[in-house]
Amino acid sequence: MITDKDAVAEVLAELLGGGKLANLSKDAIVYAQRLRIIDQERLAARLYFYNRLPLSERWVSKWPSYTRILNYLDIEDTMNGQPQAIAGGFRPTQLDTNSPWVYWRRYSPKINSADLRTAIFKLYVSPVPHDVRSMFKAVAMCLASSDAISFKVGASASGLLRPDKAVVYFDNYVALEAFSKQLLPHVSNLRSQGVPFSSQLDDRGLLSWAIDPVWSKSRIGEKSWRQWICSRLASFIVETSHTTSHEVEPWKLAVLKAHFSGFDTRNWLLKD
Repeated sequence: MITDKDAVAEVLAELLGGGKLANLSKDAIVYAQRLRIIDQERLAARLYFYNRLPLSERWVSKWPSYTRILNYLDIEDTMNGQPQAIAGGFRPTQLDTNSPWVYWRRYSPKINSADLRTAIFKLYVSPVPHDVRSMFKAVAMCLASSDAISFKVGASASGLLRPDKAVVYFDNYVALEAFSKQLLPHVSNLRSQGVPFSSQLDDRGLLSWAIDPVWSKSRIGEKSWRQWICSRLASFIVETSHTTSHEVEPWKLAVLKAHFSGFDTRNWLLKD
């Protein structure tokens, strides 16, 4: 067992890197350890929800319903109370006022059901709630000329307070990167909230990305990337809290476990 605190600190500095999202991810792990929760699922949920803003009366009154959010984003079809289509062939799906997301899928001769299953590259756009409308307009404008497969945005007050409030899906990283470069000048003045356990793309953590586990599109009920990594980290924290000495905190050993289990802990991706 590692007992030299300085050596551990040096290794962790290398493994965790820097930047807003790296620091958010580290803070989430430290927070999870301090909760002293021994139930892995509960601990994973707390990791997953880290950096979500509190659901206060202020936000509930601003966005009390699905329809109010459509109106706020200026996308409500007043004839039926449903979201409008987005230029570029993106049509709304999951037309359910109880859905946690407003979701658009691209309908194009070039896109088939196989593309939907392989659309596991996800771009997170994470502004603070006050900047959601500006973010949405910029994303919608850039989607038309992109190779995106689908797009979703939170459909409730709690959905727009989560860090991963807007997600654009692609079937390859090249398309994701091209879209992020196109989008960035249009969102450069927006304030960043930031998505823990995702890979930062800009200098403020407004844009980041991840890859869903390949099984998440083929088997119902499987976890997204952030759900999966939070579950793994929770298991590492619970395990190390039982086995570590007082010389090295469990969260530090959990990061080491993640690294040796195949995670790139600087960017929170799986190693090649």
